[in-house]
Amino acid sequence: TTQDMVIVAGIITATKKIVTKNGKPMLFVTIEDSTDSMELVVFPKLVEQDPGIWYEQTLVQVTGKLSDKEGIPKILVEHAELLTEEKMQRAQRSNDAGKKLWLRLPHGWSKDNVQELKSVLEKYPGGMSVYLIMQNGAERKIKTNLKVAHSSRLTDTLAKLIGEQSIHID
Repeated sequence: TTQDMVIVAGIITATKKIVTKNGKPMLFVTIEDSTDSMELVVFPKLVEQDPGIWYEQTLVQVTGKLSDKEGIPKILVEHAELLTEEKMQRAQRSNDAGKKLWLRLPHGWSKDNVQELKSVLEKYPGGMSVYLIMQNGAERKIKTNLKVAHSSRLTDTLAKLIGEQSIHID
């Protein structure tokens, strides 16, 4: 197994407490960021040091070693801190800055369709520029003034609107 140090930020979606042989609390915590979820292992020392941050819906940033023993990557947490929504978005924006989201619009789309698409995109503010590819006879590429945060939720929503094969990120 590799012992790489990693830093992950996300929202806690589940915690499972177990008690070690010597009676100390230890936690298995699931955190999610915009792209996937990750299992954290929080040892007793850390739980006792800062019990207040291990609650569902809490935003945290953890540093730890990546362990993939049973083929399931887990992070053995060595340090954790509370994150503000703002810090989280800043991290997300710097990840997405310079990336482009290309959306190929279905043939014969109306202004209303485009408006609906725009209102979806506005719900996911971030650092990634949005480009539209329109096809009315000739293909037109249009840079919008929208910037979005890449997330699986956004991708799923867009896939329902325009189809998965119409979404491209570079």
